[in-house]
Amino acid sequence: MESINRIYDWSSSFGFATWSKEASHKVANASSSWSSSASHGEGQSLWTNANGMGMKDGWTQNFPHAFMTDYRTPLFTFEFNGKELGFYSISFMYWTEMLVIMLFEAMVAVAFSVLVYRMIVKKQGTAVAYLVGFGLVIPFWVFFPSMVVDWMGVRNKLYRFCMAAVTPSLCVFRTTEAMYGFSPEHAITSQRPFMVYFGSPMVAKFDKEKGEFVKASNDYLWEKLFLVARSFAFLGMVYSIFVTFPEYLPKLGAEYDEAEWYSIGHLVSKKNMYESFLYTAIFQYTLATSGDGGNFVSSLITGYEMEPFMTNPMGESETLAEFWGKRWNKLIQTLLKRGIFKPLRAMFPKWVAMAGCFTVSGIFHEWLMMIIFAPLPEDVLNENCAQNQCYKLIYGSALAFFMWMGVLIACEMAFLPRSYFKKSPFFYKVVMGCAAMVGCPFFMAPYVHTSFFTDGFLGYVMVQPVLQQ
Repeated sequence: MESINRIYDWSSSFGFATWSKEASHKVANASSSWSSSASHGEGQSLWTNANGMGMKDGWTQNFPHAFMTDYRTPLFTFEFNGKELGFYSISFMYWTEMLVIMLFEAMVAVAFSVLVYRMIVKKQGTAVAYLVGFGLVIPFWVFFPSMVVDWMGVRNKLYRFCMAAVTPSLCVFRTTEAMYGFSPEHAITSQRPFMVYFGSPMVAKFDKEKGEFVKASNDYLWEKLFLVARSFAFLGMVYSIFVTFPEYLPKLGAEYDEAEWYSIGHLVSKKNMYESFLYTAIFQYTLATSGDGGNFVSSLITGYEMEPFMTNPMGESETLAEFWGKRWNKLIQTLLKRGIFKPLRAMFPKWVAMAGCFTVSGIFHEWLMMIIFAPLPEDVLNENCAQNQCYKLIYGSALAFFMWMGVLIACEMAFLPRSYFKKSPFFYKVVMGCAAMVGCPFFMAPYVHTSFFTDGFLGYVMVQPVLQQ
């Protein structure tokens, strides 16, 4: 505990965070009710809860950001357009906690890689491989994140997202590709490279001609550091604009009318097209920034260059197939290709394999949403548990979204060849983009109507309405 307090003192003195020991004790002794407001525009953005947080033995009060939203105090304040705004510095402890959790999961994955290599890779195609894969490894990684979340009492939804969407998800798909013989050749040459591959939350670049991983030069590291700094600054600016001008932009974390949200009138409305476009953009920026940061840290730790995480899908994709297949979350896309598409393609026609990929992707996101948004048991019993804190998931919505994407891509490939729109590619993008936005609310609802985005605010330099504490 003394060492934790020294870390807080050190980080605060350098301006990395404005969390104080006094605030830490506030968290530990806070009441068991949530205090929140859906609108940052009204200057209320503090969400607190303490009773029963994390293993119930008190030590978790030293890691408040895993359970709180934003407890920072501004470095300075100023008036703008009749609002009191504050300038908030980045929280050093937020990213430290995140890194520790990710490293812990990576170490668990490395331990499992020994089992996967010996019992699946080496016995690929046998009953033993399938029994170990489907009967032990995959079930473990399916249930592991939710067990850790409940055990630690993690309420921060960005933490939950990273705890489920990175290492556990990758290990599931890396296991399926190993069972069916589609793991990268360089990763299965021996136990050691497979440990690196299976346990890494990112993917190191491999030079097939030289037969070795590409080493990260100092120039490469500096380039990626500037990219991360730029991405973090830009996303902090985007977040600041959203919370400072809620009268012009969709509110993040606002409660909503479920029946109206999913009505046909809303799905095809101009309002939905506008809001879904902005929601998708901020979601892309959030994921891309996290991916850039993960790649940089992975390069520092391993000494190798990393494969790009996302390549501007909204700005540069010419078709939906390119959006999902080549640019959006390339890490998961590559694993879906090797772990789902190729095994299915070996047995069925291409269209069946594609349908299988979108179906599995939908089921994967259903599972992911359950971990991110399911409230802790003690919060369900809380009478003050608001909609945007204890969100009620609509099961099947993510699956419906990805099935809709599959239908659009099938139409794109069958009825709307790119040559048809060669003279007017912009019109083609508008038509397919609007069609995609029709299904967007089915996927984005839990992300934009809960504290998913606001839980990550303290990880960025921001200007926002002064937090009421």
